[in-house]
Amino acid sequence: MAGGMNTTLGFGQQQQQQQQQVQGLSPDEIFSNSIFNVSIYGDERDTTLARWNYLQALLGTGKAFYSQSQPPVEINSQNYLCRFKAMGYSRLPGKDNKLGFVVVKFNKTLAQVKEQQDLIQKLNQLFGNRPNMMIHIDSMKALTDNSCQIVIYIEEKLQNTNETKRISANETSAYLCQANLKYQLTNLGIQKVFPMTPPDEDQLKQYLEAPPKGIDHRMWRQAIADNPDSKTFIPVPLVGFSELKTRLSCQENETANQVAYLAMLEKEICDLKQRHINTTAKVMEHRRKFSELSHRILRIIVKQESTRKVGLALTIDEETIKTKLENMHALVSAPTQFRGKLSELLSQMRMQRTKWSSAGTSEYTLDKDSADEMENFLTMQQRAMELLIETINNDLKSIDIITDGMVRMSTNSVV
Repeated sequence: MAGGMNTTLGFGQQQQQQQQQVQGLSPDEIFSNSIFNVSIYGDERDTTLARWNYLQALLGTGKAFYSQSQPPVEINSQNYLCRFKAMGYSRLPGKDNKLGFVVVKFNKTLAQVKEQQDLIQKLNQLFGNRPNMMIHIDSMKALTDNSCQIVIYIEEKLQNTNETKRISANETSAYLCQANLKYQLTNLGIQKVFPMTPPDEDQLKQYLEAPPKGIDHRMWRQAIADNPDSKTFIPVPLVGFSELKTRLSCQENETANQVAYLAMLEKEICDLKQRHINTTAKVMEHRRKFSELSHRILRIIVKQESTRKVGLALTIDEETIKTKLENMHALVSAPTQFRGKLSELLSQMRMQRTKWSSAGTSEYTLDKDSADEMENFLTMQQRAMELLIETINNDLKSIDIITDGMVRMSTNSVV
């Protein structure tokens, strides 16, 4: 009986010693023991269980049982044996601190946040409902199925100059991260607030020097060395399928944003093209009016000069111009020149018309499409003629005004 009690006490002391040894180990050492130091059954079954734990570690999920006296180890994709890992590159986040962009993460879906009509009002309450402060939402996007983020900036209206300035991102973030606002942020579903500013050199150096958990040091150094643009991109680990899904979702959202931006640019380009067409039409219309007015002024000047030189002999220059015009008229009126060719064309047209009339058939036949096209063309020509008549009437009124003005000017000069 005493021997049994001693044996029991010895076993209890051994368990206690094992627990004390485990308690002194780091999580990584406990994880290694769960893979390489399985001791539950004391036979070949421990080897099989160790292989199963190793396979779970490679997959990055499951529970590793390795001791009767210790709880199982939770295996996730952050362990150093997980094979579902890759390295990617992301653009350095953040914008200038003066722009005041602050990221606010919600533990709600994007649809739930959009449904909050009084979101700006509630955010204003966090800042004390100051009338000279205006909160603006720059962008909204979903992060996961149950979380999203919005980017805000705050403008403050100065009382003396009535000008507005943006509050810096660090100042806004520091105010929202105060301990006395934590309860109100939790009620709004806000999970985290941080400034949307690029990391400084010390932060970037600290990030690159220490590899993330579960990433091999050599793999991390190789990713840093393979960075295509160290001033623009930083290496980012992709561990497990969840992070791969998150990155894919981010890429899809970014692609959707780019497509929307391209659609907006396409619309603006179409508007600019239409404005260009309208402007070109107006320019052509003004040029036409300018040409018409130039001809009218020229005719008025001719009439004025003719009236002024009534009874006077022609000058030498005028005689030269008259001679040239008479020669040109004689050249055009010659039988072998343009007038003779026009007469020949008219004769051929008359002969062709006589031939069709003697045959008893119509000269031309049009199908339905051609007739519709001809009708549309004639309608357009009729509208153009109406517009031309209206323009001529307006021009005649303008000429009357010019004529009356010249008469008054001549009367005043005579007086």
